[in-house]
Amino acid sequence: MAGAVASLLATLVVQLPLGAALVAGFVLAVMRRRRHPRAAALVMVGIVLVFVALILTTGLRSFGGFLNVFAHDTTVAADQVNLVFVAVNVIAGLLAAVAWILAAVAVVSRPGPSEPRIGTSSGADAA
Repeated sequence: MAGAVASLLATLVVQLPLGAALVAGFVLAVMRRRRHPRAAALVMVGIVLVFVALILTTGLRSFGGFLNVFAHDTTVAADQVNLVFVAVNVIAGLLAAVAWILAAVAVVSRPGPSEPRIGTSSGADAA
C-alpha cells in the first residue's frame, strides 16, 4: 500500500509544473479579458480543456495499476483494460489538440471593433 501511495504522489509531483503553468495562464487570460475578450475567452477554454486532459492522464497513471490488479482478479480481459487506457489517452489527446487550435486561433484572430490591436494604445489607431 505504501508503494501505491508513493507512486500516486510521484505522479502528482511530476504534473505540478504543468498544472501551475495552466493556472498562471488562466489567471493571465482573466486579467486580459477586458482588453482582448475574444482571445482571452479562447485561451481560457483551451486551458480548461488541457486541464481536463491533465486530470484524465494523471488519473490514468495514478490508478491504472489498480485497474490492472482489479482486472486480474475478475473476468475482465486484459484487452478491455487496455481499451480503457487507449480511450482515455485518445480523449486526452483530442482535448489537447483542440486546446492548441484554440490557442492558435486566439493568436491570429483579428481584434473586434472594440478591442485595440496589440501594440497600439486604442482601436482607433489601427487601420
